Amino acid sequence: IQWLKELGLPDENLINEVCSVLGVDWDAFLRDERPYLSHHQIKQMHADGFTIGAHTKTHRKLADLSDTEKESEIIDSCLQITEITGQEIVPFSFPHSAYGVERNFLSDLRKRKPLLGLLFDTKDLRLDEKFIVNRVWAERPIAPTGDLRPLDEILRAAYRNAWVDGVMNLGRRLRGSNIAVQ
Repeated sequence: IQWLKELGLPDENLINEVCSVLGVDWDAFLRDERPYLSHHQIKQMHADGFTIGAHTKTHRKLADLSDTEKESEIIDSCLQITEITGQEIVPFSFPHSAYGVERNFLSDLRKRKPLLGLLFDTKDLRLDEKFIVNRVWAERPIAPTGDLRPLDEILRAAYRNAWVDGVMNLGRRLRGSNIAVQ
């Protein structure tokens, strides 16, 4: 079971083979269970005042892709949202995280593709580029039992991590400026 859970997009052929052996019919599952929002549901949410964001086409880790593939994953998913909702600007949330994605690449992409709105990453409350908003992972379990952490504990940890990150950055700047710290 663990081996199956670790398979991902690059293992698509193997996943299809395993599903065939196990008798899993993905087409029937998607048709019958409908685990995703339909275009109609997305349009209705947008009409009800929700801002709809993009999240890539394939949910791959962007750091593993070439710049061309990254751009396609981000921009094509934003274009799909524009086609459904008519939004002129589409926010984007990184699958997994934006770890390993160069900020210069993202800045240039936003300049060239004005439909790309704010970007949302997963670094708690840490400061980043002005066009990146970091979010707190409230859904991440802490215990081996899989129990979710209480919200106050999640927020305390996020503030603590941001504070530690700020102190570490200050130390790096002080070292780089040749100011002696005693």
